[in-house]
Amino acid sequence: MKQGFFDLGTGYDLDILKNHTKKKNIGYGCDFCDLYKSNSEITPIGKGKKKILILFDDTRLAKDQSIHLINILYQYNINIEEDCIVTSSVRCSCKEITSNYIINCRANLIKLIKDFSPLIILCFGVYALQSLIGHKIKGRLKNTQIKSFFSYQIPDQDYKCWLCPIMLIDNEEKDKVLINQFDEDVEKAIELLDIEFPINNYKEKCFIMKDKQEAINWLDNLYQKQPEYVVFDYETTGIKPHKEGHKIICCSISFNNQVYSFPFFEDHDFQYTWKSIMKSGGIKKIAHKNDFENLWTNEKLHIWINDWEWDTCLAEHCLRNNKPTNLKFLTYVHFGIIGYDDGIDNYISGLKDGEDSKSANRFNKIEQAPLEKLLQYNAYDSYFSMLLYLKQKKEMDKYQLKGFKLFLKGSLELCKIQQNGINICESLLKNHLSFLKRRMNKLEELILNSEESKKWLNLKRSQFNFNSNVQLSELLYNILKYKKPNGPKTNEKALNKIGIPFTNKILRWKKLKKLRDTYLAQFERESINNRIHPFFNLHLVSTFRSSSSNPNFQNIPIRNENSNRIRSIIIPRKGNRLIGYDYKSLEVCIGACYHKDPEMIKYITDPSTDMHRDTAIDLFFRMKEDFENPVKKEQMRKERYIAKNGFVFPSFYGSTSKIWNGKEIGEITQNIWEGINEKTKLHLKSNGIKSIFDFQKHVEEIEDRFWNEKFQIYNEWKQKIWKDYQQKNYVELYTGF
Repeated sequence: MKQGFFDLGTGYDLDILKNHTKKKNIGYGCDFCDLYKSNSEITPIGKGKKKILILFDDTRLAKDQSIHLINILYQYNINIEEDCIVTSSVRCSCKEITSNYIINCRANLIKLIKDFSPLIILCFGVYALQSLIGHKIKGRLKNTQIKSFFSYQIPDQDYKCWLCPIMLIDNEEKDKVLINQFDEDVEKAIELLDIEFPINNYKEKCFIMKDKQEAINWLDNLYQKQPEYVVFDYETTGIKPHKEGHKIICCSISFNNQVYSFPFFEDHDFQYTWKSIMKSGGIKKIAHKNDFENLWTNEKLHIWINDWEWDTCLAEHCLRNNKPTNLKFLTYVHFGIIGYDDGIDNYISGLKDGEDSKSANRFNKIEQAPLEKLLQYNAYDSYFSMLLYLKQKKEMDKYQLKGFKLFLKGSLELCKIQQNGINICESLLKNHLSFLKRRMNKLEELILNSEESKKWLNLKRSQFNFNSNVQLSELLYNILKYKKPNGPKTNEKALNKIGIPFTNKILRWKKLKKLRDTYLAQFERESINNRIHPFFNLHLVSTFRSSSSNPNFQNIPIRNENSNRIRSIIIPRKGNRLIGYDYKSLEVCIGACYHKDPEMIKYITDPSTDMHRDTAIDLFFRMKEDFENPVKKEQMRKERYIAKNGFVFPSFYGSTSKIWNGKEIGEITQNIWEGINEKTKLHLKSNGIKSIFDFQKHVEEIEDRFWNEKFQIYNEWKQKIWKDYQQKNYVELYTGF
């Protein structure tokens, strides 16, 4: 059961808590917490003349981190003692904040808000935010980290004030980006003092229709009027539409700032009218995650939606690439409303009996949901998508709009790729899975019958679970007494270092398990009529890369021993052939469009050049002729690989010499040194590099020449971009991002 606004996580409301409070001046909820018995209570301070409530994690942080805040507020003519009330999530002194302290002290905070009626709440820190909204988001915004709410200005409809979560910085903070973000968040919050708090009466704008003819007439009227745009949404029996039995249960659509929702009738006239609207080139279409509606429309109605104008999910990603994009989260942070899916979410997220929770072809329980509640929820989805569209359109500048339009086109093309699907040979897939099962069973038998496993059995009186890292670590290092490594104790490197038949068999079994679970089993789960339809997403990765899932079709191995077994399952359609194409050095080419370094451009355009080879020459004291010597071919290949992955890539993504240094990353240094074979080490020693420390100093010199001589123009551009980012908190790209 979800908690309402005045549910405090204790099962009692304010009035009951009032009657149960025995200690004078302690506040509500204290009888359910022993903290006050041995600690002093710290009451809120300040007069609050300007109706600003400042909430810290605890009083210690308030003292440590308020100096910078006081200085900022002073710039806006706000005196923290005169104009604000300052309090903390836990009102008693404590060494460490716990969730129980927050829950039991929440009553104090809610009463303070109720009595004070602030215009804005400046909320500093994770615990402070947890005390304000933890009870509201629990069970509602699943898999959403509390830190995701920072830097929003939330018009919370329960508290009836602006809630402004801000990431804490201490007084010693030197990172200009964090300081700028902090200052910007405080400034945006203070500006809200002059803005009337928006009350959202969304239920008055949403309507439902259960009568088929009434729905047809209404849709026909909409089509005849040809509005500038419509926002619409489907509720369906699952995520993917391809499995037999899946269907669209209901739909909602906006018109004249209102939203109507109705069942998706299995009727020719209804579906003909709906299709006419979707195909119309004069009506712009808007949805939240448009590839979902596009895919279901094509699969069930056999048309592609025409004239897409906006995708509020993609637009939000373009505006705030490191924040969640799901509609429930966005509805709360932008409009202050949470829980509008109460009573329906369990039907949508729940599964029918016997359904595989890992498969995107699964069926939910939506057909069991009360129709009226489902239609209301469906209408709310479209309504909040409409509000989001209007807000995003105002917020986007011309550069962001350019980037968004690029992404919108990309998402529509990726949707078509998903719908077309990829053919697989199911009989070969089953053969591979059967073969893997036999091999894994045989290896399991050999492992469990080994002397090592028998030692475990004799000592523990239970069968050894070699797939448990805890048990494997205990067996290898506590029972068998192998030397413990500095880093992970049961990963591939650690087991290879031990290198006995027992660990070799475990490694082979784990590789086969990964092949089965990560690739082949996913293909089997997602296959419908010998075809898989992977998702290709543009809204999930903060770097604006695409991603793939169910199954992940961007992560199929090429060069390992099992790659052919996986790739052999993927087959072309009749009369076609499969081809592979790699955008070689694409990111390097794009980077050159910005910095225009002639040396880098030469490496890109001149086929006789090789950056990784030249770097290996510098790192390992080689000559160009060494790489042309067939006798040294294999050795040079290894050194080039180390130069590429150990120096060039880290140089472009950070500082190589720093990556190879430091206690906390000392293992990386050791790994790279260990990765250099004895032939190369002997050659380095002949050139004065006799230890890892000599090599590190040598690398620092190479890196200095790399940036300050070879790629000087690139380096100057990089430094300028970094300074701009520190000032503006963003970098403008040609694409609009």
